[in-house]
Amino acid sequence: MQSNGIEPDRITYNILINACAQGGLVNEALAIFKEMQSKGVEANQITYSSLINACAQGRYVSEALSLLNKLKETAHDLDIPYQMMIDLYLNTGDYQNAKALFLEFDGRFWKSLFHFKEVAKKTIFDCHYLAAGVAILLIEEYLDRDDMLEIITGRGLHSKKDSLPMKDVITIYFKRRPDIRFTDHPTNPGRITAVREKAK
Repeated sequence: MQSNGIEPDRITYNILINACAQGGLVNEALAIFKEMQSKGVEANQITYSSLINACAQGRYVSEALSLLNKLKETAHDLDIPYQMMIDLYLNTGDYQNAKALFLEFDGRFWKSLFHFKEVAKKTIFDCHYLAAGVAILLIEEYLDRDDMLEIITGRGLHSKKDSLPMKDVITIYFKRRPDIRFTDHPTNPGRITAVREKAK
């Protein structure tokens, strides 16, 4: 395009950055962003979200956090960038910062957006459209107060074809919690029942 005298605009840059993010090309995405800035093309929420997604896949923690902080200055719809950043923290073993970010964005928001609902005296949590990290933190928070939760699982937000299904991620988490007993639903393979054992 530039060789023909056509300068790329924000839409073009966003498409390129998103393509790099989808392909796991973190350095390439950041290089395109740097060029975008040098050309004086203003980034928007789509730009920053795509860059955070790329950094999350490449485990570029400081870069992703810097981008999130920049995005917070101008954007209001931050649930997906926050989910990606929380996932990144958990994937790099930083539970403390993952929990802090979860609380910063307000756990009440997660509950209102991705519903817990009462059915036949059981609490059901549908986490189809959550990032795995946020789903785990919500499950943990709920089980700290109540004893039983039925979980509807799915692939999860922004899962790639080669990533673990949400059910497997949650199962791995439960296996690390000796105080939680979990069983598969007898008729629905997409559900898990989790019970927190009371301290004796």
